[in-house]
Amino acid sequence: MKIFKSYNSIYSVFMILLMITLVSCEDEETITEFPFPDDTKRFLSENDVNLFYEAAEKAGLDNLFTGETEYTFFVPNNDAVQIALQEGDFQSINDADVSFLTSFVNNHIVEGKIASSDLTKTSVANLAGNLVYVSVTDDGVFLNADATVSNADNETQNGMVHIVNFPMLDFPSSTITGIVDARAGDTEPEFTILQYALDYTGLDAALSGSGPFTVFAPTDAAFAAAGIDESVIDGLSVEAVTELLQAHVLDDRYFTLELPSSRLYTLAGGPEEAVRGLDFDAEASGFNVEIAGGTANATAINILATNGTIHAIDVVIEQEPYLFDAINGTYNITGIGFDGVLLGAYYTGLTNSSYNFDSLLSSEEEFTLFVPRFFVEPGSEPELTEALQAHIFPGLVEVDSIAGSKITSINDQVYFATLDADDRLTINGRSGIQRFTSGAPIVEDYEAYNGLITNFVSPFTPLPDLSAAEVVDGVDSLSLFKAALEFLELDELANVTYLYVTNDDFEAAYNEAGIAADPANLQNADIDVLETIVNSHIVTSLFFSNALADGAEFVDRNGDLVIIGTLNAAEASAFGIIINDEGSISTIGFSSNIDVLANNGIIHVIDDIILL
Repeated sequence: MKIFKSYNSIYSVFMILLMITLVSCEDEETITEFPFPDDTKRFLSENDVNLFYEAAEKAGLDNLFTGETEYTFFVPNNDAVQIALQEGDFQSINDADVSFLTSFVNNHIVEGKIASSDLTKTSVANLAGNLVYVSVTDDGVFLNADATVSNADNETQNGMVHIVNFPMLDFPSSTITGIVDARAGDTEPEFTILQYALDYTGLDAALSGSGPFTVFAPTDAAFAAAGIDESVIDGLSVEAVTELLQAHVLDDRYFTLELPSSRLYTLAGGPEEAVRGLDFDAEASGFNVEIAGGTANATAINILATNGTIHAIDVVIEQEPYLFDAINGTYNITGIGFDGVLLGAYYTGLTNSSYNFDSLLSSEEEFTLFVPRFFVEPGSEPELTEALQAHIFPGLVEVDSIAGSKITSINDQVYFATLDADDRLTINGRSGIQRFTSGAPIVEDYEAYNGLITNFVSPFTPLPDLSAAEVVDGVDSLSLFKAALEFLELDELANVTYLYVTNDDFEAAYNEAGIAADPANLQNADIDVLETIVNSHIVTSLFFSNALADGAEFVDRNGDLVIIGTLNAAEASAFGIIINDEGSISTIGFSSNIDVLANNGIIHVIDDIILL
């Protein structure tokens, strides 16, 4: 009996421990963990995706979530399932047709286990036999351009679950050509001219091929705005229309979210064939394309075809001209045409030079042309080439970005770019932007394919290869101010305006600093006094006389405001400075020595001392 009782006691303890273990396991199983030790069904029923499981269950497809066959499940969350039901005109899962649910579920399941790290830009067949187009960007993984993977890599016993935020409902059944034909035949036709052009060139057959392609399809309104109809197409060669259409086609599938904010090349060719690409400014919701005279904008995006994607656009894409073409009269960039007087003189110089400017300005490399209207060819060939290169700048140089700075041409000629009194850009205080004729537009930052064009009045004179101190070296009448600058190590400042004072007037500055007017005495000067006086004659920015107007303000190296007023508007060389320093105002007239160029700044010579 004792043995039996002992056995019962042991058995009771064992059963208690077993029950505790089972209860503990049950508690653990209520926590969502990955990977699941059993089937996919459990995950679907315990997360915000249970409606998808209910749809599969009603369709009789719940067996896909168990067993040993591995699948990748792109599972719409409950909100996405509700969107699908609304599209099918159903109120709930119970209300939906089995055929609808069967198609819906199968369209979101792919055979085989695929982790998000293995997803690339590709297409995979789902269980319904449709292709799912995968896009991978810095913003994540997308399916058919609409569904975003919001929760990836949930591994289960028989597959991988990726939760998506939008249902995949629309799958293409027509090629690009088929879609164009269908929309051309709508009650409100959209692509009739495009259809005609494709048929005229035979490209309708090409766009029925395997592809994939991306077509930027001009609408009928776009063709009408360009003045192109069937009769115009009939009057053009097949080659010309083919080239026009090919400029609208990319040799790959691009959804808007895959379009870069950069350049892509079309079927018309690439730089090796001297064919220009398209410059995009793109985001997931749309894009625009830089074209001749403006931009092309999307009116409908991500139209799926079996062999690509269509984006409807609001203009016919005309290639932006190369810089060389833009100034030779081929393109009417001003709206008033070319008559040989406008940019013609500079273009003639480009063609007369032995240097291959055609190749340089018709390349993928970007330049900016500051084209002088009144360009005169120098006598020799080397001088001609140098003068032409002196007006070509590397990269994109926008007018608004360079005021108050130095710019350097491709042949290392250096210039100051400043604003005049009317806020117009001038180069070295002389050549400014000019309209061609009264009422005509100003050519400023005109966008060619590979650069910008701005028109100026006259050819540029480069800065000398001398500093301000070197420019005035040997000018005896300025020696006192020059010596003070050198002593204070202020003679080599960059991008400043020096207001040099003649010796007769600057003697007072030496005296104020406690020394006689002799550079040899500078070692004994009151440095603070001398430096304050000298700094009041150094403006911390560049200004030429053409920038001076009533109330024009500049700041000196003391931080004081220099207010400049025009004394004689009829004479550009007659202007004055009004200095407002703690209520004291003095007027100083400039001499005729103005706008003297140095490689580190500008020199004006004045006839009195500021502050004294």
